[in-house]
Amino acid sequence: ASVSAGNLLRITTVNAFRENVVWDLRVYGILPNDAGLFHYIVGRSVRKGGRKSEERIASFRISRITDMRILSSSGARSGSLSRMEKKEIEEKIARDHVQFLVGEREECVVHLTEKGRRMYNQIQYMKPLVSFVDEDGNYHFECSAFQCYNYFYRFGQNARIVAPSSLRETLLNEYK
Repeated sequence: ASVSAGNLLRITTVNAFRENVVWDLRVYGILPNDAGLFHYIVGRSVRKGGRKSEERIASFRISRITDMRILSSSGARSGSLSRMEKKEIEEKIARDHVQFLVGEREECVVHLTEKGRRMYNQIQYMKPLVSFVDEDGNYHFECSAFQCYNYFYRFGQNARIVAPSSLRETLLNEYK
């Protein structure tokens, strides 16, 4: 109902540090992830009180939302999305998948063992699409580091992150 009415929503989520984070959201819709396991509310968001120029396309897993309110329609900002903004969201969903709309795309390079290659071919959930495999057997992906982390974390010693170095260090620290 909020989508068709063009209302601005205020949602509260809990971050990884168990802190409440409040967002203002212009809603595109509610969509399932590829596996159909979780539903996400998708739109253009900004931290509470932020400016429209700071908005970015985002998705929030509904099960992680702790509070949701419709802001007054007499407020300073509309919750409506333009046709161009909707098209931009649709293109980002098609490219990055609904659960990975937050975060910038970057090149992630992963070296896989033989078992890692079999795992990559078998595990479809959250799988980033390979751009190319170089002459050293490194797999190159254009995705967010968050997606790369979530997908390859389960590979353990069968996947070695080559780049970005920050992701490599994060995973090395996780396994210590």
